[in-house]
Amino acid sequence: MDRGDLQSALERWDAARAELAAFSYETLTTTERLAVVERLERSQRQDLSLSHTVLAAFADDADPRVFGERSLRRVVALRLHLTEKDAGRRLRDAAHLGPRRTLTGEPLTPELEHTAAALADGDIGAAHVAVIQKFLNSLPGWVDAVARAEAEQTLARVAVGLDAEQLGKAADHLYALIDPDGAEPNEELQQRKRYLRKGKQQRDGMTPIHGLLDPETAALIDVAFATRGRPSTDANGLADTRTEGQRHHDALKTVLHHSVESGNRETINGLPATIVVTTTLKELESGAGYAATAGGTRLPIRDLIRMAGQARHYLAVFDNHHKEVLYFGRAKRCATTAQRLALFARDIGCTRPGCTKPAFDCQAHHGDRPWAAGGQTNIDELALACTPDHATLEDTGWTTRRRNGHTEWVPPSKLDTGQARVNDYFHPQRYLQTEDSDDDEDD
Repeated sequence: MDRGDLQSALERWDAARAELAAFSYETLTTTERLAVVERLERSQRQDLSLSHTVLAAFADDADPRVFGERSLRRVVALRLHLTEKDAGRRLRDAAHLGPRRTLTGEPLTPELEHTAAALADGDIGAAHVAVIQKFLNSLPGWVDAVARAEAEQTLARVAVGLDAEQLGKAADHLYALIDPDGAEPNEELQQRKRYLRKGKQQRDGMTPIHGLLDPETAALIDVAFATRGRPSTDANGLADTRTEGQRHHDALKTVLHHSVESGNRETINGLPATIVVTTTLKELESGAGYAATAGGTRLPIRDLIRMAGQARHYLAVFDNHHKEVLYFGRAKRCATTAQRLALFARDIGCTRPGCTKPAFDCQAHHGDRPWAAGGQTNIDELALACTPDHATLEDTGWTTRRRNGHTEWVPPSKLDTGQARVNDYFHPQRYLQTEDSDDDEDD
């Protein structure tokens, strides 16, 4: 097949999908419809396998700098309008399940050969693949390549006909057979595995957390729970009605309150290391709605008012910043605390489209002209940019410019698909604005 044949095949593929979409499925019996659903499910799995093949071929010798980027993950994310996390996952899947080549160009089977074959046949799906990948990643380091390959073959075989949860049970049993005694305590391994991740804040304001604590941190939390999380009685002698989980939550909150209120005068990328918030006068006066924090959390106004009454510095960081100069021209390169607070109030987080990094993770960037090119350190020329995105501007084809009160990120020509130039993630009201809405309403 040459390039022309490939293009013809893709066009026929598009035409076949359009024909299927236009079919009147109400003319079929429910049994026939279910059979079509099953057929489409198998086809989607086979399409996923094909995607791994093509993406692996692309990644084999692609240079991200040809596309004006620093990594293939970003190239894929921008062209496919994916998050960087999803783009990275797709590249990893392609590396595991797509074809490979030796240094001399000879073809090799996929790393997960049997899993890739089952996916290509449509017998398993992405959820099955994820279970097998998780199992292999969790195997102890002493398990050799032969045993790993045999385990992968076994799981790929038993996955056919099982759902992902059932396959997970089978994987757990296989793991117990391989390592019946479990891992010996290993400090180096414990430190490598430790993590604590704050999840995405939900619509109701609550935020999930998950992680793995090393023994020392677990012991410290035990003390916090024991001293701050015990059942208590209120001033009227009423019993504590909180659950154990609620008491532990409140104990951790108390410890963190004490840490923040201890007089810490550190800074984070130029912002005070405390709870820094921005809100509108209307919301503050009404006591309703949410304020945005420099850490990326939406804080209910009622909580902000209560916290401000307990610790003045939650609002004091804004008290006198208007007395400091916000326009320095070429006199200073680095933004002051006052400028960074003003940037936070305006931008909330990184200004690159698609980035979700909050202000604490951002630097003050000369958004109109780089400092080296004569840019000025004035508030209307500065913008927030997270550290990786700030670095991107230094050695890729990306540029920024200030226009109509916003910071626009202009991609290299090979990555320009007409995507958004302005990041509205921290200003969701803009998503709903019509073309004739006031562009600078929230600035």
